[in-house]
Amino acid sequence: MFWYWLAAGALIAVLEIFVPGVVFLWLGIAAAVTGFIVLAAPGLSLEIQFLIFAALGLAIVYGGRRFARRHDVAEDHLDLNQGARRQIGRSAILETATVDGRGRARIGDSAWTVALRPGQPDLAAGAHVRIVDADGSLLIVEPSR
Repeated sequence: MFWYWLAAGALIAVLEIFVPGVVFLWLGIAAAVTGFIVLAAPGLSLEIQFLIFAALGLAIVYGGRRFARRHDVAEDHLDLNQGARRQIGRSAILETATVDGRGRARIGDSAWTVALRPGQPDLAAGAHVRIVDADGSLLIVEPSR
């Protein structure tokens, strides 16, 4: 009988792929744990097994949601796929002189198009700059002090 619970746990967890929200993952874990309890105590009636599953399901869903809320990582990755934003605060060296406030700078192994803040005089190649903002893939820079 424990195999039924393990299979049910796997199927419920697979539902998570089609209906995201993490609840099915927790319920799948509850079904799998119920299966292991039935393996350890094979004489449990079906009613007791369902009560165990219900109690575990409630406890694991509640605990999982509290854990997810406490360890929410969504805000940690607001700049994911925004490489220019991740450069803010770094220093760079201009590869080319700026002309009309625009030029190229090397950061690591990449070359980026940079723009000086309005009102800044053009800079020569080799000048040190600091990235202060980003507009799409354009880095806004100012001379390093």
